[in-house]
Amino acid sequence: MQSVDEENNNKKNLKRSRSSSYDMPVTDSNFAQSLDDCVLFPVEEIVQYPLPGYIAPTSISFSPDDTIITYLFSPDHTLNRKVFAFDLKTCKQELCFSPPDGGLDESNISPEEKLRRERLRERGLGVTRYEWVKTSSKKKAIMVPLPAGIYFQDLSHSKAELKLPSTSGSPIIDPHLSPDGTMLGYVKDCELHVLNLICNESKQLTYGARPRGNDLTHGLAEYIAQEEMDRKNGYWWSLDSKFIAFTEVDSSDIPLFRIMHQGKSSVGSEAQEDHPYPFAGASNVKVRLGVVSSSGGPITWMDLLCGGTDQPDSEEEYLARVNWMHGNTLIAQVLNRSHSKLKILKFDIKTGKRKVLLVEEQGTWVTLHDCFTPLDRGVTKFSGGFIWASEKTGFKHLYLHDANGTCLGPITEGDWMVEQIAGVNEAAGLVYFTGTLEGPLESHLYCAKLFTDGNQALQGPVKLTRSKGKHVVVLDHHMKNFVDIHDSLDSPPKVLLCSLLDGSSIMPLYEPSFTVPRFKRLQLEPPELVDLRAIDGTTLYGVLYKPDETRFGPPPYKTLISVYGGPSVQLVSDSWINTVDMRAQYLRSKGILVWKLDNRGTARRGLKFESSLKYNVGGIDADDQLTGALWLMEKGLAKVGHIGLYGWSYGGYLSAMTLARFPDVFRCAVSGAPVTSWDGYDTFYTEKYMGLPSEREEGYEYSSVMHHVHKMEGRLLLVHGMIDENVHFRHTARLVNALVAAGHKKKLGWKWRLKFEFLIRSSFHLNFSSPIASFFAKLDSDLQGSVALSPVYEESLNFPSNFTSQYGPFSGDSILIYLSVGGSVVPMCVTESDSIASVKLRIQASKGFFVKKQKLVFEGRELARNNSCVRDYGVTDGNLLHLVLRLSDLQAITVKTVCGKEFEFHVERSRNVGYVKQQIAKKGKGFVDPKDQELTCDGEELEDKRLINDICKSNDAMIHLLVRKSAKVRAKPIEKDFVLSIEALNLNGEKTALVRDFAECQVVERSPLQREFLLEPLIVNSKIELSLGIKRLIYSTSDGLERGNEPVQSSEGSGGAYFMQDSSGLKYVSVFKPIDEEPMAANNPRGLPLSLDGEGLKKGTRVGEGALREVAAYILDHPRSGPRTFYHEEKGFAGVPPTVMVKCLHRGFNHPEGYEYASKNVKIGSLQMFMENNGSCEDMGPRAFPVHEVHKISVLDIRLANADRHAGNILVSREGEEGQIVLIPIDHGYCLPEKYEDCTFDWLYWPQAHQPYSSDTLEYIKSLDAEQDIELLKFHGWDLPPESARTLRISTMLLKKGAEKGLTPFAIGSIMCRETLKKESVIEQIIQEAQEAELPGTSEGAFLESVSSIMDRRLDDLIY
Repeated sequence: MQSVDEENNNKKNLKRSRSSSYDMPVTDSNFAQSLDDCVLFPVEEIVQYPLPGYIAPTSISFSPDDTIITYLFSPDHTLNRKVFAFDLKTCKQELCFSPPDGGLDESNISPEEKLRRERLRERGLGVTRYEWVKTSSKKKAIMVPLPAGIYFQDLSHSKAELKLPSTSGSPIIDPHLSPDGTMLGYVKDCELHVLNLICNESKQLTYGARPRGNDLTHGLAEYIAQEEMDRKNGYWWSLDSKFIAFTEVDSSDIPLFRIMHQGKSSVGSEAQEDHPYPFAGASNVKVRLGVVSSSGGPITWMDLLCGGTDQPDSEEEYLARVNWMHGNTLIAQVLNRSHSKLKILKFDIKTGKRKVLLVEEQGTWVTLHDCFTPLDRGVTKFSGGFIWASEKTGFKHLYLHDANGTCLGPITEGDWMVEQIAGVNEAAGLVYFTGTLEGPLESHLYCAKLFTDGNQALQGPVKLTRSKGKHVVVLDHHMKNFVDIHDSLDSPPKVLLCSLLDGSSIMPLYEPSFTVPRFKRLQLEPPELVDLRAIDGTTLYGVLYKPDETRFGPPPYKTLISVYGGPSVQLVSDSWINTVDMRAQYLRSKGILVWKLDNRGTARRGLKFESSLKYNVGGIDADDQLTGALWLMEKGLAKVGHIGLYGWSYGGYLSAMTLARFPDVFRCAVSGAPVTSWDGYDTFYTEKYMGLPSEREEGYEYSSVMHHVHKMEGRLLLVHGMIDENVHFRHTARLVNALVAAGHKKKLGWKWRLKFEFLIRSSFHLNFSSPIASFFAKLDSDLQGSVALSPVYEESLNFPSNFTSQYGPFSGDSILIYLSVGGSVVPMCVTESDSIASVKLRIQASKGFFVKKQKLVFEGRELARNNSCVRDYGVTDGNLLHLVLRLSDLQAITVKTVCGKEFEFHVERSRNVGYVKQQIAKKGKGFVDPKDQELTCDGEELEDKRLINDICKSNDAMIHLLVRKSAKVRAKPIEKDFVLSIEALNLNGEKTALVRDFAECQVVERSPLQREFLLEPLIVNSKIELSLGIKRLIYSTSDGLERGNEPVQSSEGSGGAYFMQDSSGLKYVSVFKPIDEEPMAANNPRGLPLSLDGEGLKKGTRVGEGALREVAAYILDHPRSGPRTFYHEEKGFAGVPPTVMVKCLHRGFNHPEGYEYASKNVKIGSLQMFMENNGSCEDMGPRAFPVHEVHKISVLDIRLANADRHAGNILVSREGEEGQIVLIPIDHGYCLPEKYEDCTFDWLYWPQAHQPYSSDTLEYIKSLDAEQDIELLKFHGWDLPPESARTLRISTMLLKKGAEKGLTPFAIGSIMCRETLKKESVIEQIIQEAQEAELPGTSEGAFLESVSSIMDRRLDDLIY
């Protein structure tokens, strides 16, 4: 958990906390317009940061005079942040500091900074922190540390000053300004330094460190302090800036733990890390506390030495906190090894002598905190005292102590807890703090009296924040106002300036848009908060993510429990972070119920609740998770055998532990970076909850997952980073050994039913939800690969009234549909409220056809919107749906020889039979020479040039080949006759010979082969001259056909598309799409029904025009230099491959009525250049795609109103020596529709779509001219139908206007695409409004002017 650091202000009478650094993620919420439904919840959304709804400023701070509020903010809504300033007088925001070199990114972080960021769980880039320079002058300036060095920015100047450069070999670490603003402290080469900002001179204050091994450092916090004690600093300025207290850390006696970088190409020191890691029961580092003058000089060592011993009774083991009080009194909080006693020591910095100021003791443990707050001297009778927080009543509350440490009484009390002190106003006698008085699921700001009358009852605090949920606050220096950052399950973060007098709002500083686009697009819903009882009656809180019943039917559902369960962490709260738990929402979108429960031992519930874990790790926490699962079953939401768990770190441990302890309830677990045995974790954390291993051997044994593996059933997925320096990979390796030893080898992963993922250490945000979902989805199937795609045979259509399926009985709410696939008809029971996505998922579950491979068609219309319901498309009882499949690129081959040998392998469908023969020879270890093989499939002998894809016509997942050694034929002439000798192998491998005298045999000369194909361009305008590229395309295709290389029908798409080969037969050169084989056309090879009204598969398109639209997309993809002609080879802006209309005659196409070489069988269609590629965008996550590549496709799709842009029809290629990614758009048969109803763009949901267009792209958009485009298409032979011409005009208008107003591709595309199937898009609404205002006889030009005017208004409403 992140704590709020505190800093003392020497301003008289006022005390306040240091500005909080609450790292709220950022997302784009500028636009609240309608969005197109996502096809499915993309798994990449889980790791898209910032999260939906999070765009609020971070690291908010007041200027010393409270006139300016500064904060970190990302203008482009990414993680890359800059410093902005908001003037409270003028209410204007200005950019205060932008990193000259881009600031911090993953490429310029030092190893020390990487470790620090990991321990802070820091994701931010650019500027990650800054400090105000507090001086007596009116000058306003901030200090910004960056990898390049320390910058100072005067707010009155535009240019920042690099005061202290840094180098990668000797980085500047942890810089902090002195309280008076005249000096800067920092650590370099493990030594403490000070930079005098007045004379710009740097001085080293400490000496003797050993930076090479980092085993003796000055001014740096040790590993345990950073990771477990939430102490990030190793030095502290005195309040008057004259002294610095610092730590000396000696780790020379701690054994090094080596971590190897297995993926490095090198070996040695570059491929390994050595860390002094204190394992439970072993020694900790030695820590001394010294004080030195900020101007340099001798060091005074305090009478304190922490650590350095493995003794269980060490009274001063950990240096927990260091504070300064007024009068240069140094305070240190020291914790004993067993965590039961904390001493507050007061030091005389001149002599180093100490005095015990306060002792805090607990039977379980003392929780560290940052609530120690010294009070000013000479203000009140309590001056020189301090505020302390204690859990002596079972809940953390504030107490007032005098200068001698005597407790004067409580400031707060009750069965709730104080979290942080936000500020103190001594003059007014008030203390401000955040706490849980409203309940443990919320956090609010309260005000309480600092000085109490012991004779009167303590008054309750006053709540200053108003809205339910979580509040993070920052108080100004004068204790008049505060900044409130508020969020809840129902509300994304917003920022308000409020009055400390009564909490009333003064002004909003940031408010999110009414609708968060990404939240709406993904159909996220806030989870439901629930409470239940533990076995001892304790109230437990849970949060429930229930699948949509309209899509997935009623419960019970397959269930996954998201687990953490460890101390100091709370998962369940009334916070937006739960609503945008993208992993949980992703699983929910797949029909999986997700449940979170904070078991006993978790945070923010008081000491009794949290200390339940003492000596009970893996016991009471797992018991409560079982209680939660039983509650779900009791409510009918889940059922036994269909419940799994997943978690990370402690959650990974608890997932595995719960699976092992309760195998009769839980079916599977995903365990990420688990601590499988606590003797392998660090001292501080482990011993706090478990005690010392030497004293509690049995407890350590029981809490180890290895102790329970013999009971483990079901399946376990282990995920661990191999260079994790906190939870070492050793934990998972030890568990694997234990599982194997326990005889679980056949029950784990793929073959073992045990799966590993190796994550890069610095990428702690990497996604592992897709493996979780697929792992859980396969509980009822074999994990060895996907379900086989086998032919479906026709079944009887006469079903009894009690017909059932694997999805349950055919109830009155259900309808029976029939699925046509591969010529067979299969019954399927669905409900009218089922989503198309859920129908596809059922098809995948029962038939093995993956969702992304499916296309469902009903009455000539594709059921394209996965989130729409079955009834939205008019599907009713007894209807027939056609399932069009895209086959995999890999084909399973089973080979059987006549001698009885059999084996299996996979081969790419684009390979030919000759290649398969070579693989057979390798697989068979050379038992059959390729040139002597004969392959047959279903009795048909296969030629070497025959492609595998051509053999697989029936969509089988596997083809079966029979191989035999071919007979050798020898002809020996005998005068005019000859003898034919056939030598072959019989079934026993023995040679046999047949000899026959062919006296009557005659040799007949064969006449030359006639050319049996036709291929030529279709040109309707004699003025058109084909470019050399188009001519080469036609020539190379023709050469391939002439050599006998037949067209290869594509397994993709719903129409007839053919890969055309070159003369060698080894390479594709083009793709031919005949118009009579388009979806719903007369000769469609996929079995789709004929269109009854001529409309195509997409609304607003016409059957037989797909080829024209393919060519039109190429023609209208203008190069940057201007409109395209066929006279030059210049590549178009979006990169549409060269395409031309041709007529082609060949027997290899679909001829249902038979083929003959005649004009009636000539095919007309589009011929497009085949583009070499590395797959499609569907095969990889979109984050790798360059922004400009996505933007070029968005321009094309918006302009042409593409009704079928999905990731599968964007190819990915690489160019140049560095392999730059290039995206290639293909399949434009549904562009330029007559209406916008089916417009869909997959790229709309990619992060690049949220980036603004570049200046070059804006110039290109500005040059577009719809009227010129219409004339250009007419010149090439296509006189656009009036409706399509209108579409082109309006789409171009929208693109140009939106780009001019600064809208992103996401914003413009969202205007064009429907949010749901039934809800019109914004562009449709604009057109409808114009049509309603249209008078009879209105010209097209006048109508477009009306559209333009309405569009301007709608765009202005959107922006302003």
